[in-house]
Amino acid sequence: MSAQSSRFHTARSTSWLGGGGGPPGSADLLDCVFRPLLACSKMKKYMALWGSLFFFVICVSLYLMMETVNMNSRANVRLADFDEIRNAYDVIPFDNIDGGVWKQGWNITYPTNHWENRDNLQVFVVPHTHCDPGWLKTFVGYYQQQTKGIFENMLVKLEEMPDMRLIYAEMSFFSMWWDEISPEKRARVKKLINNGKLEIVAGGWVMTDEANAHYYAMIDQMIEGHTWLNGTLGVKPQAGWSIDPFGLSPTMAYLLKQMGLKNMLIQRVHYSVKKYLAKKKELEFLWRQEWDFLSVWLFFSLKN
Repeated sequence: MSAQSSRFHTARSTSWLGGGGGPPGSADLLDCVFRPLLACSKMKKYMALWGSLFFFVICVSLYLMMETVNMNSRANVRLADFDEIRNAYDVIPFDNIDGGVWKQGWNITYPTNHWENRDNLQVFVVPHTHCDPGWLKTFVGYYQQQTKGIFENMLVKLEEMPDMRLIYAEMSFFSMWWDEISPEKRARVKKLINNGKLEIVAGGWVMTDEANAHYYAMIDQMIEGHTWLNGTLGVKPQAGWSIDPFGLSPTMAYLLKQMGLKNMLIQRVHYSVKKYLAKKKELEFLWRQEWDFLSVWLFFSLKN
């Protein structure tokens, strides 16, 4: 064997085995065996990474498809985005015509025989209450003089009347009452909630203002209320409830959707806008915010 060939084998053996030893050519043999295995291991890592990314993309695509199908299934629900509202404001006269029974609406009449030989007209009456923590009285004054009586009557009447339901929203008052009542009453309240007779809507500490409040305060009071609800009653509200704020903000709709709520009822909209939507039978709609490029929708029902 030549000197050059001998030096080559010695170097390869030393580099592989860490200091010589072994017959000439053993490093080449080990190299031939293990190098493909190392390459295969790296390939598996790459395949696992790309497989995970592919699985993630598939999951996101399926979720978006399910959301699209869910929205399209609501065939009778109007899709109201900011362009439609802008167009409506261009044609609404904002007049003040006396509408009769509904002062800012229009006279509602039915033919006397309209319901003959048909199913009876179904009218849904939804008992609910709205309790301002602060307005003309103090928080404690409202609780002692009015709100506490509402809760006490609720507990009695909901148990007496099998078909009666009640909706309640403000946790600031509810938590104060809860702290005062006995374990026996608490058990009765939980039973009413579990049976669907008492529904907690929105679940914020208050029914937040939407016209002037900063979004941080809107979120903070919802955190306060939901934390108390979850820790005390194990309840997660499914519906928003804004029947008294003077002006409705698209920010609130967006936040509620991000919090996992499914729909919302709103009330204090200009009567001309209500009449416009009511005549077109579009008081139920999907609200998309102008600045929401990800299309986070929230199903809304506008209360008459």
